[in-house]
Amino acid sequence: MQWDLLVIYTIVSVAVSLITSFIVQYVSWKGRNLATKEDISGITERIEDVKLNYSEKLEDYKNRLWELQYEKGRLYEEFKIKHEILEKVIVKLNKFGSDAIHHRIYAHHRNIYLALYKLNNSESDSKQYREFQIKAEKSYLDFGDQSYELTALASTIKVYIDDTLGGNLLILKGKIKDSINPKKNEDDYIQFVRSELEAKSRDSVLSTTEDAFFQDSINPDEIAHYLYQLQEGIKDDYRKTTNK
Repeated sequence: MQWDLLVIYTIVSVAVSLITSFIVQYVSWKGRNLATKEDISGITERIEDVKLNYSEKLEDYKNRLWELQYEKGRLYEEFKIKHEILEKVIVKLNKFGSDAIHHRIYAHHRNIYLALYKLNNSESDSKQYREFQIKAEKSYLDFGDQSYELTALASTIKVYIDDTLGGNLLILKGKIKDSINPKKNEDDYIQFVRSELEAKSRDSVLSTTEDAFFQDSINPDEIAHYLYQLQEGIKDDYRKTTNK
């Protein structure tokens, strides 16, 4: 677009130069008392018409150039906003997954030590239970904060980037949220610990992982895949709006 406007500007400039040169030669030729007032008046009108047309073209060129610069600036600012959204989602989503994992671990150990305490009435088990209870409560609160912020980010993605990507974030958030829901209650833990103590040892009880006691584990690849989709969505949107 800028090239077309420069061509128009060059053509008009050349036309004005040629007409001016013609007038000088014409007046010189008419200098032998052959030029009339009507001749000069007609030529002057043609010059004024060319000058007016030139001014209009130049003003249109400046306006279109300004609009182009404004649009480029707007697209750049919009891309910056989308990139900032991506950075926030990367931080919040990874923190959300990390908080979920920590809560599963803390809640599992809390339940294990509670079952041990109820079976053996050991003060040390009671102390361990209280410590993991505090950790589990804190991790759950942190998890809730991240959940709220991810919901807000999903809404922002729906508005500024892509409705489907915003919906996918909510789906992924729901899966991670479900992962902290226990499959077994307090009585199930007591029964499990009792059977383990009878068949094996206390160490085997404490070495048990939480996977069998909670909903499906968090899949890091699924989180990474979503972040990749979001990043590519922003890139595609940028390429479409800038024709790059």
